[in-house]
Parts: sequence; C-alpha cells; structure tokens
Amino acid sequence: MTETLQITTIITNLIIAITFISLIAMIVKLTKWVKELDDRIDNLSNELKGIREDTKPLLDTSKVFLDKVNSITDKLDGITGKVEGAVDSAKGIVDRGLEIADDVVMFEKKIKGSVEPQVLDTINTYAAIVKGVKVFFDRLKNGRGNHKPSSSNPALDLDFRAKVYGDEIQEEYDDIDRELNEVRKKLDEMKKH
Repeated sequence: MTETLQITTIITNLIIAITFISLIAMIVKLTKWVKELDDRIDNLSNELKGIREDTKPLLDTSKVFLDKVNSITDKLDGITGKVEGAVDSAKGIVDRGLEIADDVVMFEKKIKGSVEPQVLDTINTYAAIVKGVKVFFDRLKNGRGNHKPSSSNPALDLDFRAKVYGDEIQEEYDDIDRELNEVRKKLDEMKKH
C-alpha cells in the first residue's frame, strides 16, 4: 500500500501541479484580457474625451442659438402685443368713424327735415309768381288784337301803346320767358333731388 499511496500522492501532486499551471495560465490569460479591456476602455475614454471636446463648441453654439431663438420669440411676443394693440386701436377708430358717419346722417336728416319744407314753400311761391308773370305777359301779348279802343285818344288806347312799345315789350317778354324756362329747369332739378 505504500506504493499505492505513493502513486496516489504523485498523481495528486501532478493534478495539483496541473491545476496550478492551468490556474497560472488562466491568470496570465485573464491578465491579458484585463489589459486588453483596459486598453479598450482607455481608447473609449480618449474617444469620449474627443467627442466631448468636439461637441462642446456645438453645445456652446446651440446655447447661443437657443438664446437668440428665445430673444426672437420674446421680441415676436412684444410685436404681437403691439400689433394686437394697433388692431384694437384701428377697430376703435373704425367704430368711432361709423358713429360719426351715423351722426352726420342724422344731422343731415334733421337739417333736411327743418329746411326742406321752407325751401319747397319758397320755390313753390316763386314758381307761382313766375307762372303769374308768364300768364300776364301771354295775356298781354295775345290780348292786343281783341282790344277795342276805349277812347278816341290814341295815347289812352292800349292797342296803340302796345304797338308803340311792342318791340321793347317783346324783347323783355322773350328775356323773361328765357329766365322763366331756366327757373323751371332748376325747379325740376331740385324736385328730383
């Protein structure tokens, strides 16, 4: 048994030696892996530092850009407020203009209501006078041939006077007739309005 024990001890020692050698090989291998991992982490860290350095100006620029956008937004808000104020003012002006227009229309109606009847009465009176004068001159003009002398004195005779003054009266009659026609036209125009 001693021999068996020796063989078992040798086998056990060999197994232990192989295990230690394997363990040492594993440790060496793990050390290499850890070293590679460390190198990769260093590379990644360096790359991240580079990215951080590269993105820092971008971030700074983005901050400046965002500040400008915020400033523009604030200005637009201010302008929008001013525009809204201007629109409100314009609405107020339009409303006031409409009120003034309504007041002017009311004033016009009031003036027309108070003045128009008086003007129309005056125009009608004037038209009646014009018609009366026209009728008078028509009678004077047409009545000359039908008149009989009332006396033997030619100065008192209307026919005689009409013949003496006929040309002058005819000219005056024509002038008055023209004026009456103009007045009639104006009256017709005024009645239309």
